[in-house]
Amino acid sequence: MISSKTQKALRNAGLTEYELRAYISLLEYGSLTASRTSKESAIPYSKIYEVLRNLEKKGWIEVESGRPNKYYPKAPSDAVDATRLRIESVMRNFQDQILDELQPIYEKRGIQEHPDIWIVRGSFNVISKI
Repeated sequence: MISSKTQKALRNAGLTEYELRAYISLLEYGSLTASRTSKESAIPYSKIYEVLRNLEKKGWIEVESGRPNKYYPKAPSDAVDATRLRIESVMRNFQDQILDELQPIYEKRGIQEHPDIWIVRGSFNVISKI
């Protein structure tokens, strides 16, 4: 069983509760079929294929085609790297969209940032300000 701190980190990395449980089961047991993953992780069988598909898209598992398919966990370091790259890509797209549309509006209106400027005289006042 993994700590609640690690579970929270996995959720913050974008895994759902079912995805988290499926990935942990695969780590503990190695390669599993969908039905066995469903049983070991206590995920309803009706949801397991969607959960495994999502884990594969997110880069946390690999699938070996066959009858039946087998699912393998990726190394946590590789999975975290894949998640980081996916999040960075999403953020770049957000940044591009936001800046392309909003920066010209900001610049057109002539809005200026007003930095804080202090005029401090005397060594006592300078030291108290610091």
